[in-house]
Amino acid sequence: MHTPLKYLFVLSSCFFLAITTSGQNVDSLKKVIAQLPNSFETIDKCNDIGWSMLFQLRDSAEYFIEKSILLSDELDYLEGKARALKSKGVLMDMRGKSLDAIEYWNQSQGLFQQAGDLEGQASVLGNIGLGHYNLGDFENAELKFFESLELSDSIGYKSGISKACNNLARIYDVEGDFNKSTEYYLKALEINRELGNKALISGNLNNLGTINQEIANYPTALNYFKQSLEIDQDLGREKAYAQTLTNIGYTYFLKNEMDSAMLFYRDALEIQERLDVPWEVAQLNCNIGRVYVQQAKISGDDHQEDFELALPYLQRSLEIRTEINDQKGVIYTHIPIGEALLGMGKPNESIEQLEFARRASLRDTIWTNIIDADEALAEAYESLGKFELAYSRIQEKDSIYDLSLDEEQNSAIHQTQTDHIKKIAKAEKERDEAIIAANKAQRKFFIGGIIAAILAALGLLNRYRYVRKNRNIIAAEKKKSDDLLLNILPEETANELKEKGSADAQRFNDVSILFTDFKGFTAASGVMDPANLVSILHDCFSAFDDIIGKYKIEKIKTIGDAYMCVSGLPIQNPNHARDLVLAGLEFQAFVASKQGPDFPFTMRLGIHTGSVVSGIVGKKKFAYDIWGDAVNTAARMESKGEIGRVNVSEATYQIIKDEFECEARGAIEAKGKGKLNMFFVNGLKEVPVLETV
Repeated sequence: MHTPLKYLFVLSSCFFLAITTSGQNVDSLKKVIAQLPNSFETIDKCNDIGWSMLFQLRDSAEYFIEKSILLSDELDYLEGKARALKSKGVLMDMRGKSLDAIEYWNQSQGLFQQAGDLEGQASVLGNIGLGHYNLGDFENAELKFFESLELSDSIGYKSGISKACNNLARIYDVEGDFNKSTEYYLKALEINRELGNKALISGNLNNLGTINQEIANYPTALNYFKQSLEIDQDLGREKAYAQTLTNIGYTYFLKNEMDSAMLFYRDALEIQERLDVPWEVAQLNCNIGRVYVQQAKISGDDHQEDFELALPYLQRSLEIRTEINDQKGVIYTHIPIGEALLGMGKPNESIEQLEFARRASLRDTIWTNIIDADEALAEAYESLGKFELAYSRIQEKDSIYDLSLDEEQNSAIHQTQTDHIKKIAKAEKERDEAIIAANKAQRKFFIGGIIAAILAALGLLNRYRYVRKNRNIIAAEKKKSDDLLLNILPEETANELKEKGSADAQRFNDVSILFTDFKGFTAASGVMDPANLVSILHDCFSAFDDIIGKYKIEKIKTIGDAYMCVSGLPIQNPNHARDLVLAGLEFQAFVASKQGPDFPFTMRLGIHTGSVVSGIVGKKKFAYDIWGDAVNTAARMESKGEIGRVNVSEATYQIIKDEFECEARGAIEAKGKGKLNMFFVNGLKEVPVLETV
């Protein structure tokens, strides 16, 4: 899974002195420092050297940081020790010891406070916030970032304001409050433009891009990313440039524009390989592999070879991530590998990869991985006919989705409801107090009591009208909900869901399944006006809905330009095959009638008869679906059919052959099924007319 670039201010000080040095140079620096007299200037040099080495030579950096602390203690140089402790905290945080880092940063802040260095205090407050952020303690992180912002603002410390705004925006981003996040990112961007700090401007633009990426506002996201890209190119920041290319590639991936995603991913990979950045190289190999997998899924049989093209990239990613001990990356990469193997017709090998990723993700509670693995496992188990396992994976995926993604939303809803209840309670209390006051007045003034009685009567009348009106509204809304539910689910399943809160999976041994697919739709979608394209699909599928309504056929779903329906469930129908074939002939007749310049499509259609399992998938945006080998075979009937014809399997043919004129096609190779006997249905047989004598 690709994670977009997020710029968080890991360090809260100004730009550091860049010193590129070898081990020999470090030894020379140590000798030079050892010969210098202990002074504030020597301590400052130690701090500068330690800071500059922090990101490449940590052990050497630690030597100079400790040296600075020791010398600062001898001279009671508060600011020198404060700077060194801040660097020590950064070093601990980089080693994954955020609690130790916070302790050092607290000491640093205390010394900056004693020295009266307000900028130093504001800077370290940001670091303390970062430590809490890394520990997942967003509440304390937000508190420290606000303290840093307020102090920076009070002294006009622009750089501190920028960093605090950026860090607060990141908190809100993670919490899903995109409005606040955008507000603070824009504040940081405004200040950095005022300061002319192009590197930080690029980071702000990238952050704004990822926010818009997350809310699916892709044009705006691409605009921000491309502005950032221009700045990185001007500054010669190759690594940042490559990371922004990756973000642009991921945006196109989310848009399902795989050719563009591949282009940007490959450009980014070329740079990261040249810079020898193993983590990024592994990530990009994984991303390219995912593009191939997704492209194969979208395009179906036309791009099955893409599954094989994906595998080397994914295996290379796995190899690098194993070498650099990127455990989370290793776990995730097994998921697209499993998807590629499944697409190559290797379900058992796929399950082995996916189950490994699932177990490891459960252990480390990586929710998004578990969801992705469960979804792929459901498909793999279904392909092997293990429908119970497939169904259990779908159910687990949905329950984890709710747990991982809805927790904060549920909390917000709960708070809203709590506030509402408090408001009602307050109003009722005020009403009761008013009634008591009215009763007291009634005892004192008879006329006042009459007025109060009249007001009470009017109140009851208004209350009655209010309740009656609300009941009517509720009844109308209930009817709308019921109608909507019946538009999604079969009536029997909808009733079961309302009564029990769930619906049991069922097996149907004798049903017929139909698939359709438009030829040339994918190519046309790249050149046709989107509104016109959607209008054509809407007209076709609406006509199909009307046709199946005549024969009491159950629509299952549409998948892009494909249409799927089933006859014989949830109420058994002895004429399921006959009715579905008649519907299929009407489908093709409708499409043929629409042929012309404004309708450039033709259609394949396939039908197969067999057994399936049906049930409800999901809790949110749930769907009624069917599973089974019969579904896969019906899909093969469609893919191996011909334009304008109704292609049926031998199982369907044996049921309808006495009523329909059929044309034998012989045994035809079907992917994953071997050779299957197929037949074209030309129409109903003519009934002989009896002549009267």
